[in-house]
Amino acid sequence: MESLGPDFIIIGFPKCGTTSLVDNLSKHSKINMFYDVGNKESVYYHTSHYYKLGKDFYKDKLKPGMVNGEKNPTYIWNTFTLLNIKRRLPNVKVIISLRNPPDYLYSWYHQLYVNSKCGCEKCKKLAEDKKNGKAEENKVEEQVENKPIKKLNVKNKKKGKKFDVKLKNKHNKEITFEDFIKFPRQIENSYFVNHIIKAQDIFGKENTHILVQEEYEEDSQKELNKIFKFLGVEEENLKDIVKFKGKRPKGNIDPKIRVSLVKKYHTHNEQLFKILGNKIEAWVS
Repeated sequence: MESLGPDFIIIGFPKCGTTSLVDNLSKHSKINMFYDVGNKESVYYHTSHYYKLGKDFYKDKLKPGMVNGEKNPTYIWNTFTLLNIKRRLPNVKVIISLRNPPDYLYSWYHQLYVNSKCGCEKCKKLAEDKKNGKAEENKVEEQVENKPIKKLNVKNKKKGKKFDVKLKNKHNKEITFEDFIKFPRQIENSYFVNHIIKAQDIFGKENTHILVQEEYEEDSQKELNKIFKFLGVEEENLKDIVKFKGKRPKGNIDPKIRVSLVKKYHTHNEQLFKILGNKIEAWVS
């Protein structure tokens, strides 16, 4: 009987090492990682693609005799997407990759607004123009060689207030990191524990594996061995393990903001540690 889809999916979270994980899992002799769009992702189960691509999408794409997998680190945010995956693939296994919430937020902010990958139509066009050699390089005021970030004094016309803009995206939308962490959507997305409980309810705890990026970077082979066991394949010592892919943000989170975020996520992290069954030392030290 033809497979309806992958045996496992990396469903979250963005900026938590999922792309390097695809590279490393691909090196295993019994694992085949499938992707159909940029950044080594598949978008099939997102609503807008699922009904357009059709049920035969995976025909001739998966390798028989292999454990087939794919990833999309934003699947975890969409309940309909997760339920759709479970309906189509009742026995699918899922992998969730985590990172210390303040660092996740800072990296995600940089990708969406500093590196201008926010996904809006204007950014998509700019990305396409750049690919075709028609666009200028993105000019962003960033911290370089530990020099302070240049502050721009911008007036808020509606409230008559002034505020500091440290970074801009390509279409000059003034969004600071302080603004970003107050967005309701980002607050919801960064409470990992809520999404993990939802995923475990849908797929079952036995079919859910959680990877912590800090532990993955410290001992990648050890964490990969855990995944091999979870997927039911033999352990293999991989060569040239990739610990990180992508563009890291320049500079660090303002110390005062980091302290406030650490306090904000303290209760959240304690709840998460109970689910994991152990404390993530890198998050509390």
